[in-house]
Amino acid sequence: MKLKTGDIILQDYHSKNKLFEWFLSKQDYYDYGIWNHVFIYYKDNIFLQTSFDGLKFFEIDLKWLNDNPDYTMLRHKEYIDEQYMQQIIDDYVGNHLDDYGEHSLINAALSVLIQYYFGKRIQIFKAKSSPHCSRLVAEIYTNYGLPFKINEHIITPNDIYRSDKLK
Repeated sequence: MKLKTGDIILQDYHSKNKLFEWFLSKQDYYDYGIWNHVFIYYKDNIFLQTSFDGLKFFEIDLKWLNDNPDYTMLRHKEYIDEQYMQQIIDDYVGNHLDDYGEHSLINAALSVLIQYYFGKRIQIFKAKSSPHCSRLVAEIYTNYGLPFKINEHIITPNDIYRSDKLK
């Protein structure tokens, strides 16, 4: 299938990475679904995701993506104007680039370890936002005018996968 701007890609890699699966299982919101990362198609084989160092555009060979069983693509059921969606993504990145810093993910990792060993969760660094991949996708669609009807404050890739808004 030819990708369109706004298409959502789900990734399963925790089934191969036991340490990552353990880390996710310690999260308050983890729902034990198969999908544990999500990113959004921008254009010209370029995708947007959150990563250890913030928001990041990256390129993937589409043939490799289509042939890889660890990924699946979803598309919103409503018509998506690709140029308008590109503008929404550009605006989102421009307005939130500083919010998605490396300290947010470090906070999440350290917080889980401290909770595991000492029984309480604390914030190590002062961070503006938490760089959850699912929230990125949900906020971009909300800004486009097609919000997901799920709890967008605690949202997982599996919530996105189960959304009745996607096909």
